Amino acid sequence: MTMRIYCPACRTPFDVDDSLAGEKGMCPSCENKFTIRRPESSLPPAATLVPGSIAGAPLPVEENPCALAATLAVVVMAAYGGAMIWAFTAYPQGSTPPRLFQVGGMFHPVLLPPPFGMLLPALPLDFFGGRGRVHSGAVTWLLWPSLLSSVAAALAGYFLGLKGYNTPNFQWHMWSGLAVPVVTGITLVTKLIHDSKPTMATGIYRLPLLATTAAITMAGHFGGEISHGFDLPKQIQSLLNGPSKAGNVPLEERTVYDAVIAPLMAAKCNTCHGDKKQKGDLRLDTVTAMLKAGESGKASVVPGKSAESESIKRIELAPDDDDHMPPKDKDQLTADEIAVLKWWIDTGAKEDVKIKDAGLAPDMKARVIKLASAAAVANGFVIAQD
Repeated sequence: MTMRIYCPACRTPFDVDDSLAGEKGMCPSCENKFTIRRPESSLPPAATLVPGSIAGAPLPVEENPCALAATLAVVVMAAYGGAMIWAFTAYPQGSTPPRLFQVGGMFHPVLLPPPFGMLLPALPLDFFGGRGRVHSGAVTWLLWPSLLSSVAAALAGYFLGLKGYNTPNFQWHMWSGLAVPVVTGITLVTKLIHDSKPTMATGIYRLPLLATTAAITMAGHFGGEISHGFDLPKQIQSLLNGPSKAGNVPLEERTVYDAVIAPLMAAKCNTCHGDKKQKGDLRLDTVTAMLKAGESGKASVVPGKSAESESIKRIELAPDDDDHMPPKDKDQLTADEIAVLKWWIDTGAKEDVKIKDAGLAPDMKARVIKLASAAAVANGFVIAQD
């Protein structure tokens, strides 16, 4: 037969066998040691003496101390689910939501730090809390704001991604991000249930906690690729492989596009206008894509006419102009880069012309060689000597 007792230090309830009455016990939460006492027969069945309490005053047993908190967590999850069903139905991918929701979506990056900063520490706090799970209360409190902030971040992220994001990386980021509030809520509910019944196996909430950590890590990884163009597996592979032998070719034997223009686009433009993200429906990662118009209806590159190319017009706008590219908070093109880009467009925006055959004037050739050398080094290529 079991009886319900409470830790005299932290008030954590747990069940023990009544044959242990009079023995020394230890609270599984705070590791406080105390003498286990059998409830007095004069007390009602629904009450249990708390060892160490004042004058042996009885403390009523709470049959479901987590019921209210767990119910609240379920309500938050249900509200989130309803909001997402409405969002998917009212504003499917590619649609334009009201201005209010567009502005709300812009807060997505601002809302990301709280769930990241609270969910990731919850895992080591719980797993390394010792047999007494001394950080159990802290983990529970971290899960509450994590749930609420992840709901806000997921909703804002959905509206932010309605236009200009339609790549595999975005799909992975979106679905893993939308899953974070769900698995966080499940973790919280199961944690609350476990706290009310400490004799239950910790796996009831630790498995969802691991799933939550995996979901937010995956969402963060793909979100980083979308925002910053950082491909972690590719960077690790590049580090392990060392300098690329593919670049071990005399600079003048390489094409102007491959040596200068493509690296320039990759460094300054493709984060927002590449294969993983196309803001304004514009791609600049290939020559064919450059010749097509984006949302503005104007081609980014007009071969032979740099003055009519939308990319050059945007680059040469004042930095504080809303249409200036790249945005003023991003790395700007240097004078050499602008000069070489304009020359390349004016000479036909050709993809296959080698540096040695391009008919470059001495000043322009010096600029091309300078930029080609810097790009080769930055990309881990070996620069061969002529």
